[in-house]
Amino acid sequence: MPSATLNAEDLQEISQRYLKLYSGAIADILDKRGHRNQVLPRYLTPLSAVNRVAGLAFTGQGYPCASTTDDDTQTRLNMLDSITPGTVSVWACGGSVNCAHWGEMMSTAARQRGCTGGVLDGGVRDLDFINAMQYPVFAAFKCAASSVGRWNIKEYQTTIKIGDNRAARHHARRPVGRRRYQQAGKRYAGRIAPRSLRQRRLRKVRFALT
Repeated sequence: MPSATLNAEDLQEISQRYLKLYSGAIADILDKRGHRNQVLPRYLTPLSAVNRVAGLAFTGQGYPCASTTDDDTQTRLNMLDSITPGTVSVWACGGSVNCAHWGEMMSTAARQRGCTGGVLDGGVRDLDFINAMQYPVFAAFKCAASSVGRWNIKEYQTTIKIGDNRAARHHARRPVGRRRYQQAGKRYAGRIAPRSLRQRRLRKVRFALT
């Protein structure tokens, strides 16, 4: 269902609401609405001390390198510069298991651009530094090895698949101000909002994990 993009203020408000919930409650609501493939695989867990994150998905896809001389630096820099505030960086790692795909430098760079956390079906390192930042990272495993010459970023802001869950890029569309939502709230004050409006609100935040 098409939906307009939230402005930064509205996105932050809705994300804060999700952070007060627990993932089981959100999963149950999605199940009841027929969205049964919205839960990440059991092996993706918070490996950082901070174990909750909410926001729109900024997606990425990477694959193992064909050569140890491969260099994805420019693609990585372009990806970082494309991050929009209030998003969660969500990565499919293409089956790579011999390196860390996220660490202190990615956490620092992403946070500086307003990214609220990382979710990846790969490895993470530098957890002491990440925990000092109080930055949430969900991953499949820990690994000390660098991704340089082992794994490359290939695409970002594309549809990815992690387990049975597909995560689509957050499309940039015409911003919608708070006034529209206030007007909608007045129209439906004292009664339950139509299902279409509830569904749009439910889908605003793609990831809320605990």
